[in-house]
Amino acid sequence: MEFFVRLHDAAGVVHKKFQPKFDDGATLNELKEKIKSILKIDNDYQLLYSVNGDEITGLDSTTLAGLNLKNGDTIIVKHLNVDVWDIVIKRAVEIKKKDTIVQPEVAQHTLDLIKLLEESKFFNCYYRLLDEMERISGETKEFFGGDSVTMQTATQQFFFDYLKAQDILRDPRSFAVNFERKIGGIHPGCVATVCYDGTNDKYFIKTHHTGPTKTSYKSALPPNLREVFAYVLLEAIGLGPECHFYGPIPGDYKMNLDEFLTNKPQCVDTKVNFREVGQMSAFAQTIDANTRMKVGKNLVQAWKMSECVDAAVKEVTSVKERIRAKGGIIEDTDDFNKYAEGVKHNISLFSN
Repeated sequence: MEFFVRLHDAAGVVHKKFQPKFDDGATLNELKEKIKSILKIDNDYQLLYSVNGDEITGLDSTTLAGLNLKNGDTIIVKHLNVDVWDIVIKRAVEIKKKDTIVQPEVAQHTLDLIKLLEESKFFNCYYRLLDEMERISGETKEFFGGDSVTMQTATQQFFFDYLKAQDILRDPRSFAVNFERKIGGIHPGCVATVCYDGTNDKYFIKTHHTGPTKTSYKSALPPNLREVFAYVLLEAIGLGPECHFYGPIPGDYKMNLDEFLTNKPQCVDTKVNFREVGQMSAFAQTIDANTRMKVGKNLVQAWKMSECVDAAVKEVTSVKERIRAKGGIIEDTDDFNKYAEGVKHNISLFSN
């Protein structure tokens, strides 16, 4: 017996066709194996139909004749997840109309569907759809801020290398980084939990890049050296979080993307002004200028501030060189030396 086999998508478009021949006693399993060898669809993912739309189904041992298939019949083949692709197409259009608050969640669901298609080898048979899938996948990821994959890959690689270099990571198999979106706050970025050897360290990732943006991991203004200096200095004196500065892994195509990572909420309220009253600003108003000066002198000594500033300036220079070596952009660098000298001068006032 000879059949006309056609691979259709959900819309009935023919993607491939062939004409297999079988002995009169051939079984449904033999037909499925032939389809698998030609169309690259695993047996469990094959949907078979007659030209009038009736599904061809039965035990694998059932003969083709027993399924009322006759010589010259046309058999329509579809992948089990062919309808999933139609949903992906629909969601790719609708996501742009959604509220920005829900766009990341919608985007994640769309990417999950694409992953389902990939895992079921959908594109092995519908390979003409690969370009469209890659386009939709790329545009969908922009709703995480344009380059969440680049940021996540860089984070995973950085911490794995860092923990190994510091001889902290004992069992590489225990290493994992889990990402989640921030619950609130004004700064763009996300939260990463670095897991290793039974330890879970949580970090806030502040992202700086000039790529496309929709929401969540969106790009911020390029970092400036004063900001880097503040992070490094606050960590050095024990008031700020543990900080790491890194960019995309070598060879990454987004060479103008640089991620800056900071974490672990500060142990004190360092915002001192009279527009927003925090614990420290409220306390500052209760003491006079002489007392504040005395406290300042004691802390400058206790923190070894001069040494910390020198170390921070050195680290800032290193960060700047790493960013520029990767083609990154960093703002306000020309006046940094003058700024650092001003900081040192202010410290000297507390030393007299």
